[in-house]
Amino acid sequence: MNLRRGFLVALLLTFCPFIYGQDPSIVFSSSQWDFGRVKEEDGVLSHEFRFVNLGDSPVRISSVRPGCSCIRADYDDIMTVAPGSKGEISVFFDPAGASGEVFRNLEVFFADGAGYAILSVKADVIPAPRSLESMFPFILGDGLRVDGNLVRLGFMNPGMERTGIIHVVNSSDREVSLRVVNPDFGSPVEIVGPEVLGPGETGEIRVDCRMPMDRRLFRTYSDSLLVFSGGKQCQQKLVCEAIFVGYTPREGQAAPSIWTNPSSAPMKSRFFSDERRGFVTVGNRGEAPLYIFAVEAPDGVSVSIKAGTVLKPDSSIVVTASSMKRNFSVRLFTNDPVRPIKDLIFN
Repeated sequence: MNLRRGFLVALLLTFCPFIYGQDPSIVFSSSQWDFGRVKEEDGVLSHEFRFVNLGDSPVRISSVRPGCSCIRADYDDIMTVAPGSKGEISVFFDPAGASGEVFRNLEVFFADGAGYAILSVKADVIPAPRSLESMFPFILGDGLRVDGNLVRLGFMNPGMERTGIIHVVNSSDREVSLRVVNPDFGSPVEIVGPEVLGPGETGEIRVDCRMPMDRRLFRTYSDSLLVFSGGKQCQQKLVCEAIFVGYTPREGQAAPSIWTNPSSAPMKSRFFSDERRGFVTVGNRGEAPLYIFAVEAPDGVSVSIKAGTVLKPDSSIVVTASSMKRNFSVRLFTNDPVRPIKDLIFN
């Protein structure tokens, strides 16, 4: 065993592969970090994820895409990591507004197809003491306030049931009636909540959703719920969102793996036109064909990729988006078990 090979084997004993892609050369020591039990008022938390380049060519981080605004990464997008050398990505998590166990992810992309990684952090957040207004920031009217006006139920497969909770409080000094109505009679969403709240009393508005048994259904579902108090409709509406994914992958079978580049595509003006165009490459680095079941684009946006598109392993296509708009996203529904949906960002 030569010295270089022995050195790489020693590194592999320390670093475990948490990189996705074909013949990955980037290996992370860990893809997850648990901050444990923390206080919200303690502020921003940080952790360094370390990786090593086991390939034969230098590598560079091209972009990092956070899962939400509460998490960000600090890295050198110019520096290259030589073969056999180590690099690091500093991840910062802000627990402000969080409560209980939270999980946050980042997608890390390396230049020249060297692969990508999903890094995640976890924390059990003890919330700071809050005023009634900060705990229930959304005003329904008639003294009623809620802690949120949007229920996100996430991915749902055929027949799956999920429940979201909105907490409500009567901030007035009198008894107040409450009724939440779904105006869509054919909706899979049902509402259960208190009919009356006394002064200072809190309650729960339960939003139940069951995805229909339809394996051809791929869509982002949204319902606007009407709120009534004292017989009058409140100005503030409540919204329930779910992502219906009809495809359920079978355990143990070969799977596709979608990738896109760039993570955010610039929209450039065309000559003598107000229309703009952007380009994103969509590829499949998995072991099975990648199927595009559905494509969701905003009104006024034309996109070249269509439902029914199939990408063989190790293949890619360039997706063109045209619009008068400057910022928007196009959602792809796929058979990738890790990413059943993929948003193409244009700005």
